[in-house]
Amino acid sequence: MKPYKIRLSSGDLRAQGMYILLGDGEEKYTKLGITSPPNRIYKIEIAVEVIFNGRRCRGKRSFNIPKGTSIIKAVESLIIKKAEMIKTLKDRGSLKIEKILIDKTDSNSRILNDLFDIWIAKKKINKKPNTVRVGLIKKNGV
Repeated sequence: MKPYKIRLSSGDLRAQGMYILLGDGEEKYTKLGITSPPNRIYKIEIAVEVIFNGRRCRGKRSFNIPKGTSIIKAVESLIIKKAEMIKTLKDRGSLKIEKILIDKTDSNSRILNDLFDIWIAKKKINKKPNTVRVGLIKKNGV
């Protein structure tokens, strides 16, 4: 799988920094020079570059696109992700995800607060921050 630049139409800059990952035998562009989507689940890779503390920082991520989705719809849905990637690079200088260290607690304890702390710790791993925040408000407020 090699990355190929996505071309929408002449002068259209929405797909700037976006690449489609295709195999060697697959059709890349139509007769008009527009990127043609393959008839399968495909990946689009977004590459961004910003200045962070006077240094150039780069990052890229790949996203799966369902079968039958047009290139234009896929690019329009990924514009928001691209903006988030640029913001993250400007803030932290890297796209790496920070590891969350969770304190080990005694899971045999049946005190309500201990059970709630274990539940919150598990939610911090794979849930959105808002879910954890609501859980903490309910624990402390109710």
